[in-house]
Amino acid sequence: MNILKAVLKEEVEPACGCTEPIAVAYACSIAARAIGKNHHTAGQNFEISGIQIVLDPGVFKNGMGVCIPNTNGRKGIKIAAAMGVICGDPDLQLEVLKNVSQADMNAAEKMVQEDKVRVFCNPELCNLHIEATIQTSFGQARAVIERSHTNVTTVLVNGNPANALVSRQPSAEPQDSPSFCEMLSDMTITDLVNLAEQMDEEDGEYIQQGIEMNVALAETGFGLGKFSSQLHELWKQALVHDDIFSSTKILVSGATDARMAGVNMPAMSSGGSGNQGIVAILVPYNVGVKTGVESQKILQSIALSHLLNVYIKQHTGKLAPICGCAIAAGAGAAAAIAHQLTGSAEIVGWAVDNVLADIAGMLCDGAKGGCTLKVITSADAAIRAAYFAAGGCHVTGSDGIIGRNPEETIKNLGRLCIEGMDHVDNTVLSIMTSKQRGDT
Repeated sequence: MNILKAVLKEEVEPACGCTEPIAVAYACSIAARAIGKNHHTAGQNFEISGIQIVLDPGVFKNGMGVCIPNTNGRKGIKIAAAMGVICGDPDLQLEVLKNVSQADMNAAEKMVQEDKVRVFCNPELCNLHIEATIQTSFGQARAVIERSHTNVTTVLVNGNPANALVSRQPSAEPQDSPSFCEMLSDMTITDLVNLAEQMDEEDGEYIQQGIEMNVALAETGFGLGKFSSQLHELWKQALVHDDIFSSTKILVSGATDARMAGVNMPAMSSGGSGNQGIVAILVPYNVGVKTGVESQKILQSIALSHLLNVYIKQHTGKLAPICGCAIAAGAGAAAAIAHQLTGSAEIVGWAVDNVLADIAGMLCDGAKGGCTLKVITSADAAIRAAYFAAGGCHVTGSDGIIGRNPEETIKNLGRLCIEGMDHVDNTVLSIMTSKQRGDT
């Protein structure tokens, strides 16, 4: 199995809007197609009487406060679910809400206002779980997504399986054949560097598409008057230096501003997250361009960035209590820059240790406009970590959660997320939901 190609195919894809509420819209569009498409084409009257969404705490948290594309700034899971049922195109997967009319928007908003969309968080669910059930004039349809944002594992129409719409059909391989994720999680930093350096022309072209996609998103974000605009003002006033730190932070903040504002443009994601894709791609891209690194080397470094981001999430979980766009993608970006600077797997590992020693405790408190601040911090930390490592300066195993090698550090980070922060998401959700009720 070519692990790099598997990661690029399964974990690096265009996504329009925050991937958690968009995955809810995708599940709803699958359910709607399963029960409604044939009736529509037959000219029969098709009515939706209700939508029920059940989510794990991570998806619930990330969907509460972020703008949904093509909704005139509306936020949250309910409007995403209604849009998915009414006008979502499941063929577009994480760009499911790319084509929306004002009439669609009005119908979705009416459905929400009439309390036809109910959303529930089940604290017993984990590792990304979405159940979308729609009640219609032709009965009930249910779609389930698990483990990754487009992995549809169950589709039922009036209790009967609709297997043609399930994205992961039973494998012909033996049951004990490991998945690419299992194989990736057992690798070392040296293995990941070797994989990146074996990138072929097809891989490079796809990575280049991601660069262009995320740069275009950043350029749109600059005009929104948000954090990237303010950071640019500070640069113009000479309050921040004109260097690769500032230019990189302006670039990634522009892309994140646009994405969190619900701009109808895709980001190239990494590990199921657009913000992680922004950090994993644009940080090493900008540093490489500004320092004159050869283009093929930049592309290889971004391949390494994607690999390491996904590798870390095998240990922390897909939706961890920590901020993945800062920590997992930040470590990927630091590794990529260290690879550009030296090509040494040892120094790449030092860069990973440095960035995790710096920002490992950053919490995820849901997707929202303030994520841009965390992305800015991540970019700064990644560049520093890489240059410190290249200069021979790095933390050691005597420091906190840092292990005897970077692989052990990442495993320790996983323990921190799974064992040490077991109740963090519930506390964060309690705070977030109490604000919505007006308690605080």
